[in-house]
Amino acid sequence: MLTSLPLLYVLMVVSQQRTNLFMFFEGQFPFLGRGTNFLGCLAMVGAFMVKVPAYGVHLWLPKAHVEAPVAGSMVLASILLKLGGFGIIRVFYMFPDVFLRLKEYVVPVILLGGFYRSLICLAQVDLKA
Repeated sequence: MLTSLPLLYVLMVVSQQRTNLFMFFEGQFPFLGRGTNFLGCLAMVGAFMVKVPAYGVHLWLPKAHVEAPVAGSMVLASILLKLGGFGIIRVFYMFPDVFLRLKEYVVPVILLGGFYRSLICLAQVDLKA
């Protein structure tokens, strides 16, 4: 919820200014200032990082996979996680200059989280827990 509301706000601003949410365009938003572009990009990337397995922002995901039945866990992994990755790719096309500055902070978090999760998997005994 903490990251969903800023995403909703950015989408409402885009919808109000452009009359649609078609996100296949490049470059900055002409109606947003330089600082607002950064905050909008941060809000959108933050919301989509909750969907992908980025360590520190998806702490709900392991519990959801454990408590869900196998079919629900497969749906969760196949749809929700892929949707987050696709959303981050779309944000890159919306904010190319901001995303190039932001990637220096986002990519190390994702890489270290993946490394940390792989170390945890080495000690895992039960596959479902």
